[in-house]
Amino acid sequence: MLSTSNNTLFRTTLTVLLLCGLLALLYVGRGFLMPLVMGGLLAMVLDPLSQKLQGRGWPRWLAIAVCMLLIFAILGGLTWLISWQAGEIAKDWPKIQDRLLDQLREVQRWLNRRFGITYAEDIGPQLKKGTSQLPQVVQVVFGGLTGGLANFFLVLGYIALCLIERDRFKNALIRLAPAGERTEARKTVEEAAQVTSQYLSGIAKDVSLLGLFYAIGFSIGGVPYGIFLAVFSALFSIIPYLGNILGGGVAMVLAFVTNGPESALLVLGIMAAGQMIENYIFQPLIVGDSIRLNPFVTIASVLFFGTLWGTFGAILALPLTGMLRVIFSRLEGTKGLGYFLSNDPVDGSRPPRQVPGFFQKVMGWFGGKEQ
Repeated sequence: MLSTSNNTLFRTTLTVLLLCGLLALLYVGRGFLMPLVMGGLLAMVLDPLSQKLQGRGWPRWLAIAVCMLLIFAILGGLTWLISWQAGEIAKDWPKIQDRLLDQLREVQRWLNRRFGITYAEDIGPQLKKGTSQLPQVVQVVFGGLTGGLANFFLVLGYIALCLIERDRFKNALIRLAPAGERTEARKTVEEAAQVTSQYLSGIAKDVSLLGLFYAIGFSIGGVPYGIFLAVFSALFSIIPYLGNILGGGVAMVLAFVTNGPESALLVLGIMAAGQMIENYIFQPLIVGDSIRLNPFVTIASVLFFGTLWGTFGAILALPLTGMLRVIFSRLEGTKGLGYFLSNDPVDGSRPPRQVPGFFQKVMGWFGGKEQ
């Protein structure tokens, strides 16, 4: 018979081995798991629409078909918009090279006047040599995206299957619990799905409004390729913290190259204003606080899933971790872990985020109430 200390050591060792095995499975099986997880999460977003249409008497197959057409329309529109703007940039690439060269030479002259720094050779030949391959790189990137169409259709297939078999999946998860705990298990499954659906649909609305704000600001300010920069910056804002830095940095660099430092400063000002509006208006009103993760867990989960699954992992990190928070918070043995993941204060209270009443009235039709 094992002693208490040996039994504890055995359980600890087994737990560590299981965690290592889970990490290996997540990494090795990412080609299978990423489309599956993405399809499942998008199905959770579309399920309320599907249920609403069925509640109005629509056949199940027709409601699901409408949801799939909606996904096609949104993604198709984004693809066309980005491709159109990317084509414009590729067409103007020689002019962009010349403008970049002029800007860098101006910087050289300023450094020479201000600090006495001189350069022995002209930067032009090196610059043109270094940037001449960028159009080919863009073609390779878009070729890779085209090659990823197989995964795209795989995700669409998973979305359709998850919508069709929604009740079967839900009941299967509930039946994993003992008979006396299935009511609580049902509440856990429903809450986890609701948290994910509210967060992802809220993020979609938030990104749309942020992209519209950027596009209007860039257009009024005369920023070149404003639509592309607006869409690019708004899409990257999906990734918490890091996305805004990356998207905003690229937008500022392109604005600086094509239109000078004034345009770059204008982009910075518009994006700073957009971030303030997003943080204090869009996020509280539309996204709310559905996933309820503290800042440490937010950053750690983005880095963790980003390391495992790349950019898509960083995008999926928060809804996945939010689901884990709900599950851990309801299970008796893991409530402490659920509390660690959450942003609940020590005293247990959760004061609502304050939003000006005017904006609540103007944007009330978006929903996104505090959870």
